[in-house]
Amino acid sequence: MKKYLSGMLALLLVLSLALPSAAEASQRAAIVEYTTEESTLTAFAKGIGEASSVSAVIAQKDVQNPSFKTLADSGIPMKTLILIDNSLSMPNNSRGQIAAQVNEALAARHSGEKFAIGSISQEIVILQDFTDDYTTLKTCVEGLEYQSQETDITDALYKYLDPNPFGKEECFARILLFSDGEAYEDIGHTNAELSDLLKGRPLPIYTVGVRNNNNNNNNDLENMFAWSRLTGAASYLLNDLQNKDDLAKAMAEDWGNLVVTMPIPAEAQNGKLETVTINFETAEGAKTISLDGVRMPVQTSTPPPAKTPAPATPTPEPEPEPEPGPNWLMIVLIAVGVLVVAGAVAAVLMMRKKKDDSPSGVNTISRDELDKKFQQENGSTVLMEGSGTEMVGGTELVDGEGTEIDDFWGDKTPISTVTLTDVNDMRFRMKKSFTSSLLIGKNSDCDISINYDKTVSGRHCQITKEGGEYYIEDLNSTNGTIVNGSRIREKTPIRSGALIKMGKVEVRLDIED
Repeated sequence: MKKYLSGMLALLLVLSLALPSAAEASQRAAIVEYTTEESTLTAFAKGIGEASSVSAVIAQKDVQNPSFKTLADSGIPMKTLILIDNSLSMPNNSRGQIAAQVNEALAARHSGEKFAIGSISQEIVILQDFTDDYTTLKTCVEGLEYQSQETDITDALYKYLDPNPFGKEECFARILLFSDGEAYEDIGHTNAELSDLLKGRPLPIYTVGVRNNNNNNNNDLENMFAWSRLTGAASYLLNDLQNKDDLAKAMAEDWGNLVVTMPIPAEAQNGKLETVTINFETAEGAKTISLDGVRMPVQTSTPPPAKTPAPATPTPEPEPEPEPGPNWLMIVLIAVGVLVVAGAVAAVLMMRKKKDDSPSGVNTISRDELDKKFQQENGSTVLMEGSGTEMVGGTELVDGEGTEIDDFWGDKTPISTVTLTDVNDMRFRMKKSFTSSLLIGKNSDCDISINYDKTVSGRHCQITKEGGEYYIEDLNSTNGTIVNGSRIREKTPIRSGALIKMGKVEVRLDIED
């Protein structure tokens, strides 16, 4: 019994050293995030306090006239992604505590701050995209369902963070993670791989650990809390948050972070990984922070051409040439050319009229006939927005084999018809004709609008036709695009019969040339 108590005391001592408090995390001075745009680097510095002046060095080159403001005064928005482990291993008594802490953080949101809500298991699923609407966010949190599932926090985070999920808009981004531990598997990305990714792309990850029912997940919690220490954020045990607003108060401190804007020296705009060092003068004395492995942009502007030296002696200006009279031969040739072109156009129009009067040629279908045809083919099938015909450049595209488009000169431009059928709900079948590209997403302005599932992004992916081949490309969607079980990272060839997964929606692709 004594050995057992001694072991427990030793374990508690180790955990007290391993798990930093919110105050300790907030005091550490560090660059917690940065962005580069053209020839400017913006760094977000935490734990500095009030500063009176700043200087900076990039790639051992002094930065000219760096400036700084607090995040609250900078006008830069903040985006917070809240991820909740909804596995059944999360104890029942912790779920209400999690909802209370999250709701308090949502209620205390700052002007210019948006939240998104997601669940995390073997992958991250965004349940509510970024918004500042409190009621919508609160409803999403309270409606979260816990279920039996395998969990791999490390692998899910790695795949979600590569590429950048927060979009191209300049913002201060961060993650708030609730979980009972990482529990990564050998076949997924390792903790070391995730740590390397976070070193190269800093992103504050606040973690709230939950002890599971057996209290045997200390190692998993330690690994998870290490992500917070690595990214300059704070970590907590859920049971240590005594008040429901403890977490909201700690995270609000980020609005006091200093935003440092630095023109990148021309010599450092080389596309290489360089070191950035920032020096602050504060009431407590000088504070220096640095970050290694910052990817520099490549200088795109070209230097001005060298000036030609002036001649030793001035050169006399040449005499102006006399203005020539009218070139009558050229005028006659232009007039004849205009008459020839006009005759050719008239001949083409007459031939076109004869061709249109002929019963043979390309099949055409009126809009009324096309609507009737779709009703007969689809019956009770739900045709989503984006189905049917479309006007492109004043020319009507119609569905049907052998259908083509005639432009003014009589050229034939073949069209293709894409049909997307929801494999999990056969009521939803979406059909659209196109010539070169087809935009798919939740927005109403997409060619095919999948507006019945919120896990589909507004502009999710695009199908293009190039040289008779078809390609699909993800448009930096929140949940990615998965083709035949593999997430695509670039423009990828695709064929009829492929399965495309967008969020929770999985459809079968059928293409008719």
